[in-house]
Amino acid sequence: MSDDTRATDEAALTDLESVLADTEELIGGTSPEQGDAPTPCPDMNVSQLVDHVLGWSATYAARAMGVERNDDPESHTALPDAAKEFRSYADAILAAYRSEDVSEEAVPVGVLLMDYQAHGWDLARATGQDVPYGDREASRALETGRGMLKPEYRGPDKDFGDEVPVKDSASLITQLAGFLGRDPDWAPPA
Repeated sequence: MSDDTRATDEAALTDLESVLADTEELIGGTSPEQGDAPTPCPDMNVSQLVDHVLGWSATYAARAMGVERNDDPESHTALPDAAKEFRSYADAILAAYRSEDVSEEAVPVGVLLMDYQAHGWDLARATGQDVPYGDREASRALETGRGMLKPEYRGPDKDFGDEVPVKDSASLITQLAGFLGRDPDWAPPA
């Protein structure tokens, strides 16, 4: 198997494990008072972004385990302890990807790395937390994105915004944010 379809190597899964742990910390570092705060995703506030991440995490876990889910991940509402809920999905994702019988429906690990780091970047910027992701994880996500993200997926009413240019000297996570259509200079309104 290649990363085009499912997880294949332990290095990718180690990166995913690290990204999931960092994302859990970001969710745990978000206070209820920040729920209505804006995010770099113009159609989501902080609470909606956390709900989005958790809803898709439940879906990713189910797909990796070969379990059918009939609910819309976008309709998910996080439990009061969102970090603990996220941890349960993260554990299920990692266990499924490390099992011998990971489902053919599993999302490629590179796509998971891209998704979690992008939304983690959004959450960190919106809540004033440090962006915790390392170069290795961001590099793997960038490689995935550059290999799969076609121009027809970008623009208004699309899943991804137009690429935002960043300096070559920018960190890899900032380059990933710009590649995925985020403004690297985004900050919450003063």
